[in-house]
Amino acid sequence: MRVRRVLLTFLLLGSIAATPTTRPALPRDLEFTDLAGSVHRPLAADAKAVVLLFVGRECPVSNGYAPEISRLANEFGPRGVSFYVVYAGADVNHDSAAKHAKEYAFTCPAVLDVKCALANSVGVTRTLEAAVILPDGSLAYRGRIDDQYITFGKKRFAPTKRDLREALETIVAGKRVEPRVTDVVGCMIVMPEIKKP
Repeated sequence: MRVRRVLLTFLLLGSIAATPTTRPALPRDLEFTDLAGSVHRPLAADAKAVVLLFVGRECPVSNGYAPEISRLANEFGPRGVSFYVVYAGADVNHDSAAKHAKEYAFTCPAVLDVKCALANSVGVTRTLEAAVILPDGSLAYRGRIDDQYITFGKKRFAPTKRDLREALETIVAGKRVEPRVTDVVGCMIVMPEIKKP
């Protein structure tokens, strides 16, 4: 996967990690190629929102949410929301990501983000972490899917709050969404080393 020059230029121009307080926009002409070789321009489409779900191949929290990812994509996809699974980190490659995506039967396109350009642009640091982007490129929500995990290795039988679903319901209903961030229980993304001049 190659995140095209436009995203890299956006990052190099000094953009800071997206938070609901600063709300920097992703470029509307953002373009990337999925693991199957298809090119996507998610913000140029007519989607009501774009959801980037940052997953980890060896993260038990991330793997445990695989069925919920497909449920959300199948439910909200027909309602105008685009979903992408993102394999971010210096510890992933095309083959391992493709194998994992097939094994967990994700129903949405999978994208490789080895240099963490997408992760950094929306401020994601863990798996599983979601970022919801509005058509203007602004960040509407970043954080957990729900509150099922209390701490790493400890979870509820069922979630009591479904944060991602609530944000998407608000968006597809055409209501104004208040940007927010929730804490994520999960595995750290292995960021690439930054070479010093």
